[in-house]
Amino acid sequence: MEKNNVSLELEEMRLQMAALQKQLNERLKLDEQQLQNSTMKKINAINRYGYFELIGLIVAIICYSIVQYRFHISFEFIACTLPILVLSSLFGFWLANRIKNTDLSKKSTKEIIRTLISMKKQYQIYNIIGFIIGFFIILPWMLYEIYVHSFSHFMFAEGFPTCRFICANATIMISGFTIGIIFCIKMYKKQLRNITEMIEILKDQE
Repeated sequence: MEKNNVSLELEEMRLQMAALQKQLNERLKLDEQQLQNSTMKKINAINRYGYFELIGLIVAIICYSIVQYRFHISFEFIACTLPILVLSSLFGFWLANRIKNTDLSKKSTKEIIRTLISMKKQYQIYNIIGFIIGFFIILPWMLYEIYVHSFSHFMFAEGFPTCRFICANATIMISGFTIGIIFCIKMYKKQLRNITEMIEILKDQE
């Protein structure tokens, strides 16, 4: 009788352990699926930044057209600066797509982390160079072009509403440029944050 009780207790313990093991496996599987979904969402967010670069290029070309039409800036300015914008946007698109969802199954976690760290460094260099070119070459040159080809023709023209002309156009340009810069900085910080969070997620998987 005592042996039967012991056997029943052992069988009950075995069943309880099997049930606990099943619950643990299901929980691990669920956690793994959630982690994979979170990882894929981060990759998609990183990739979307590349399309932002292309949209920014289209907006820049439209703005260039408006500025050229309104202020008659030189062909030399367009010929020198527009290719820079095109190449930088294409590079930004390529950089944002250096990592893809398919890499999760094709590459090891360490390889992906190395790629993300490399992307982060490249983004930092890319934005420093872009800042220098934008603020110290393109913007001063554009202001010079606008003055030479537009403002100087009307600055002392008799009867021309010089103050209104200068103030209105300067306000539009400065406001548009400031909004564009703020938006770009915000998107850049968001991209770096996505890459950093992605690195942390992958490190937790190791």
